[in-house]
Amino acid sequence: MIKKILLPLLIVAYTAAISQKINYNKHQVYFLPTKPMFYTINKGDNYLNKETTKNYLQNKYLDSKFIGQSLLLDNIFYSPAGTHLRFKHLYEGLPVFQSFIQANYSADGTLNSVLDAIAKFDKYDRPSIAEPSSLWANSTNGLTPAYLVIELDSITKKDRSRLYNFEDKLLLTFTTALSFQSPDSMVSAMVYLPNPLVTANVKYGGKYIDNRDANTTELSAARRMVRVPLTFTNGKFSLKYGFISLVELSDPPIAPIHPTDTFLNYTRDQTGFEDINAYYHLYNFGKYVSDIGFNALQDSLLFDTHALSGDDNSMFIPSKYPFEIQYGTGNVDDAEDGQVVIHEFGHLLSHKASPYTVLGEDRVSMEEGQADYLAMSYSRSLNMNRPDDVFSWDGYNEFYTGFSTNANQVYTNRTGVKDIDRDLWSTALMCINEKLGRGKADSLTLSYYIQQAAYLEMPQSARIILKMDTLLFKGKNVAKIWQCFTDRQILDTVPRNLTKIDPLFAEIDIKFYGTYEFSGGVSNIRIQFKYPDLWKEIEIYNYIGEKLSSIPVVSETIISPEPMRTGVYFLRIKAKDGSAIVTKKIIR
Repeated sequence: MIKKILLPLLIVAYTAAISQKINYNKHQVYFLPTKPMFYTINKGDNYLNKETTKNYLQNKYLDSKFIGQSLLLDNIFYSPAGTHLRFKHLYEGLPVFQSFIQANYSADGTLNSVLDAIAKFDKYDRPSIAEPSSLWANSTNGLTPAYLVIELDSITKKDRSRLYNFEDKLLLTFTTALSFQSPDSMVSAMVYLPNPLVTANVKYGGKYIDNRDANTTELSAARRMVRVPLTFTNGKFSLKYGFISLVELSDPPIAPIHPTDTFLNYTRDQTGFEDINAYYHLYNFGKYVSDIGFNALQDSLLFDTHALSGDDNSMFIPSKYPFEIQYGTGNVDDAEDGQVVIHEFGHLLSHKASPYTVLGEDRVSMEEGQADYLAMSYSRSLNMNRPDDVFSWDGYNEFYTGFSTNANQVYTNRTGVKDIDRDLWSTALMCINEKLGRGKADSLTLSYYIQQAAYLEMPQSARIILKMDTLLFKGKNVAKIWQCFTDRQILDTVPRNLTKIDPLFAEIDIKFYGTYEFSGGVSNIRIQFKYPDLWKEIEIYNYIGEKLSSIPVVSETIISPEPMRTGVYFLRIKAKDGSAIVTKKIIR
């Protein structure tokens, strides 16, 4: 029998950047995931009392056919959206793997929604063994006692977890690291905001290359001065403040800096530059997260800016506490790129909000995509150059291509590959940012973090974000948010009752194609409407103002050049409710 490592559920890291391996051979048993469900509660019941909430959830959501089930309060989160009580699912006193339920309350204490990720099973398997189990797992054989083995992968250097039943049959394999391949004094420091290529608005190449950490006049000039708090003890500073501390975690053995000066003027050829650069961005973004009301998502963090044995990789490690982030130094040092720094911190916020839930194709892709989004939302707040190029210093070079928050991918054509589908989710979130602004978009994203569950899919997540808008902003932005998800085919067309024409921005909803070719009589004009149901007709006038004809509006309206003589014409497009008229000059 395989040696069993029985660990308390809260310590076991059954999470994170998942390399999932499930064997669906009908002769083998395998882990059976639960698709989470998000329910809006309209009864207006107030169960904010913890015991009353638990009893309500147990009576309504636990299968009464199986006695011995119960709920145990696991966590309480407070956010601008309200209060969130998460209960883990127990069977005969032991937790069920990846099974929980969460009750969400508005600020007035009213129950508004429930996230149900309770494992659904119709039988349970009780082997005739005397060994104790640490947890239950839902499988094709029903609910079965299980145990976890955690080991270090000799190739990837990441923790790998294996879930077994008590016949030693492997149910699931996954990794646990999320990655992409006391204050006394304020000091001044030179850092990148967020990286040299964004500051200079250039692409990688020429004088802007890594060249084994060599400094250049251009790379030095790309630094900016900032103010940042450090801890002062025994005549020297430590890069430590609040939740964050710079420490040595893994090879190469490079000791963190302990400066004595109040001006940290390091350049990139000195190890102290990566230290202060990463520290500043973690401090600055963490302060922002607190300022917008999400301090509960932060927790103790140790970070190392020269780690992972020089790999070109960084990772957040949730299986250790305090949590750890290790930034690799292969090629461009990851700690030099503020976008990479915040991406990894985004994983910490997500894990703190919804621990051990990064399982399932969509959920894994969203985890990376939303960390990309937070990195780029932060980057845009510093500088709008290269606003969609994720990791524009660490990537977009000969080492690897980087990612984007402006992708053309749609959900119906998703690949199931994390590093492709992540762009789909980050693009939708960045669309919300562009429509609503950083503060609202980031608040919606962080509120959604608290509603995550394993195997959550993008359409479900999109609707949760819509629900968050009703709680945070009284639903004023639902149509705009919905359209962002519609553009990526994550949700269907925005419901008609949610849309209206803004007279100041009506032209944005209408796109004209082929006007140049039309002028030569070569092809038609194609007019595309984002909300065709809101527009009545297109009237065509000649240059002296005589109305020649009218055309009903469809989603793509065609105007042919054939019946029209050479000259100047005007299109007059009228809204059905009379709120807007768009005029377009065309030449034939």
